[in-house]
Amino acid sequence: MSGRQRKTSVIIVSLTLLLLAAIIMAHNSLAVLQNNREEQLKKLLKVARLADLYYVEEVNWEEAVEGAITGMLEKLDPHSVYIPPEKVKENKESFAGKYEGIGIQFDIINGYLTVIAPIPGSPSDQLGIRSGDRIIKINGESAIGLTSDEVISRLKGPRGTAVRVTIQRPGVSEPLEFTIVRDVIPISTITAHFMVDDSTGYLAINRFAAITAREVEEKLAELEAQGMKRLLLDLRGNSGGYLHEAVKVAGKFIPGHKLIVYTRGRDGRIDEEYYADQFPRKVVRSYPLIVLIDRGSASASEIVAGAIQDHDRGLIVGENSFGKGLVQKEFSLQDGSAVRITTARYYTPSGR
Repeated sequence: MSGRQRKTSVIIVSLTLLLLAAIIMAHNSLAVLQNNREEQLKKLLKVARLADLYYVEEVNWEEAVEGAITGMLEKLDPHSVYIPPEKVKENKESFAGKYEGIGIQFDIINGYLTVIAPIPGSPSDQLGIRSGDRIIKINGESAIGLTSDEVISRLKGPRGTAVRVTIQRPGVSEPLEFTIVRDVIPISTITAHFMVDDSTGYLAINRFAAITAREVEEKLAELEAQGMKRLLLDLRGNSGGYLHEAVKVAGKFIPGHKLIVYTRGRDGRIDEEYYADQFPRKVVRSYPLIVLIDRGSASASEIVAGAIQDHDRGLIVGENSFGKGLVQKEFSLQDGSAVRITTARYYTPSGR
């Protein structure tokens, strides 16, 4: 064997030994990590058993476990949270963009359930419920002194079911009785849209739900029919929502196959990239665009603003946004509750 061959053999053997050492170290590190996790879980289980055996009163395990889960997630980051079953249902309605009920906006004023406004086209609107009406009874029981949550639980219900309300109307001496048949009520994600002047439109989005891209398309078409030639897109106070809806909205203003946002997780399993033309779109707007943001603009709002800024598609005006930069995924649990866990970081096209 020549000197060069011996040298090559030594290098190969050395590299092989280094690779084996790396594999062994990685295996050992993984084993240590797994052992540590198992030890911590055993510790938690032991505390639960001790509480079950020795706590002075009967343990409310539902509250105890919820508290343990909440505490654990709080140690991860502020956005990983436990969601009780009733809140899961409420969130689903909010992000689905609809709920089933009678269709009123209300407030509790001096203990009275007061109608702020009926939602246009809702069962309440069709029956003639008015702003300023006080609902004093629901299904024959007093509604005076109810909390907002109690009101919601009484007025919401499956489509097609009925609820009886007794109303005290200003200027009318006798109470009015209404039987309202519940229906599907849309929850708009558009706070306002109007023409500022002959050529400037204004559109405010309050969150990114399942219906947002469709609503934005409808409102843009309305404004364009009124002569809009430039747009103020208001994302102030918009705390975010569905990432794919943000991509759809950004794609209405950014042409071609341009990157809108990409995500990076811990181990690459959920790394994704989203492009302007990834979802079907009717038209791509090219008119001047100004996006308004503030410290309450987060998550999906920052994705839209970031993409528009990075592609030099519009001007961003306002304050620094929230700066969340994280993606959460919701996992359902067997009792109807859920946990929302941060699974990735997202980045604007320029890598910010």
